[in-house]
Amino acid sequence: PVRFLLWSNLALAVASAMVLTWRANDPGGGARSVRRVWLTAGALAALFWLSDSAGESRVLLGSILLLAAGTVVVTQALARNRAIKCLLAVSVLELGICVCSLQLAVPAARDPGPPLVMDEIRRGLHSAAGGPPTRTLVTPALFGANWAPFAGLPVLQGYNPLVPAQTRKLLLEAPAPTFEVGLVTDPSLAARESHVLDLMRCHHIAVLPTMRETNLLARALQEAATEDGGRFRRLAQEDTSGLLYYENRRSRPVAWLVHNVRAVSEEEALRVVRGKAPGFMFDPAREVLSSEPLSGIARAQEGARELVTVESYEDDRIRLSVGAAAAGVLVTSELAYPGWTATIDGRRARVLTVNAGFRAVTVPEGRHEVVFAYRPSTTRIGLTLSALSLAALSACAAWPAWRRRRTVPDPSSDCARSQTD
Repeated sequence: PVRFLLWSNLALAVASAMVLTWRANDPGGGARSVRRVWLTAGALAALFWLSDSAGESRVLLGSILLLAAGTVVVTQALARNRAIKCLLAVSVLELGICVCSLQLAVPAARDPGPPLVMDEIRRGLHSAAGGPPTRTLVTPALFGANWAPFAGLPVLQGYNPLVPAQTRKLLLEAPAPTFEVGLVTDPSLAARESHVLDLMRCHHIAVLPTMRETNLLARALQEAATEDGGRFRRLAQEDTSGLLYYENRRSRPVAWLVHNVRAVSEEEALRVVRGKAPGFMFDPAREVLSSEPLSGIARAQEGARELVTVESYEDDRIRLSVGAAAAGVLVTSELAYPGWTATIDGRRARVLTVNAGFRAVTVPEGRHEVVFAYRPSTTRIGLTLSALSLAALSACAAWPAWRRRRTVPDPSSDCARSQTD
């Protein structure tokens, strides 16, 4: 969607420049410019109608064409400058063509591979699913990661290729461009010392039959599942797809309270979470790694009952009910990312980054409502600039008519002046 938006703005700028160039080079050829634009639009519309497109898109294109025609009629009554009318018509038409070029839905029959894999994984994990929302890691590669949100399957690979840098650092030992297609085969993720999958709330790992012999992570999972009391357990396989499923018994919940803070650098925290810090004992259920000292944290009494309940969980908003026996740190299994905000009982709170890249917030003793919401400042800035630009364009469009109204002489005053003479 971001790429299409960029191309749409670029096309709009090019069309505007073409119209203004025609107007400057040929002041008397406004009608010819309009004919050129409509001929081009007609050719594009004909190509679209002859293509194998969805019926909804054709209806949408027809609506946009009618809107463009209505815009030309309205501007004909408001402005005399043909360049302005032509520019508005091209803008509306270009926007309509761009919108119609976006497929409202991609039929699964065009690319059956990823949807089938998602359906198989969802069916294979259906019996083991339940409770708070968890995530799944697909190894060795999930080339159709974009299908995961539509299939209702939360995966660690995310929305390809828009992968946060912190996700890549946690899942890969060394930077590699192959992660852009969802390739995850690092065997250290299955090590006992690694807490990456635990903190990312990865409760299941699905091993595809492809590249199984060379998949180092699949081998490590198989060995870890044979250990008594190990962190991984192989789930019973009831389908014939060839997929293997493992359960991570140490996966963390959405949020939990801790009262022990260990101050370490960001680099050291990443090594500890990935299990690359020999001799460093770390239990994410009892302590938190922070690159800055946190004051006001108190130890809870032995046996004190603390409860964190997920009231609602949405893509851009998480609402939690917290009961803290003492002031502590509410740690989440959600990645820290610019734009996330937090409130405690409706009051703004500072979002912390702990455990090498996860969101957290300090909470006082007692019962509280904590809400994490994605509200980036760039959205507010963009909307403000768009509103100001729209107001400026409206003022520019209304200025000629207002100026002509001011310069028109008053007939009654002329008549009175002639009678006086």
